[in-house]
Amino acid sequence: MFQVPSNVVVRRPISLNGAIVPAGTSLSQEQVKALGRNLNALLDSGYVVATPDPFARKGKARPTPSSLPPVIRDAMIKKLGTPLGVSATVAGNAISVSVTGGVQPFTVTIDNTNPQTKSSRTFAFTGINAGDHEIEVVDGSGAKASVTVANEEPKKPRKKDEGEE
Repeated sequence: MFQVPSNVVVRRPISLNGAIVPAGTSLSQEQVKALGRNLNALLDSGYVVATPDPFARKGKARPTPSSLPPVIRDAMIKKLGTPLGVSATVAGNAISVSVTGGVQPFTVTIDNTNPQTKSSRTFAFTGINAGDHEIEVVDGSGAKASVTVANEEPKKPRKKDEGEE
């Protein structure tokens, strides 16, 4: 009988039921079962890793990065990178994007178009129309982060009525 591992984590993006599962995702038991016989091939190739979940027992708290000893935390960050983050600022018709964490190189898109890929953590986009824009970052490991910004129409000065100063 097939033993379903209790803790399977995606190390490199995989396709599951027609969708891409990004790196760093913990698979649910249903997702692991859906992989079926493919699970062994994915484990052998290193796309996913199965580990015993020592926190599955009741009453045990799962550690947070800040609760780990510094030596272990630093080794994990060196091996896995820090979580991917993105922020953006709007100035006129330009958007500046800053990336934190993650693994280089980074690909940044605005509204799923105009991709820019580079190892730098800053990106600049010009000629951006007014409205809400979704910015998505995908790092070298396939992790994704996104943010939505609003580029508002510049306000036109109001004409003064007669007699108004």
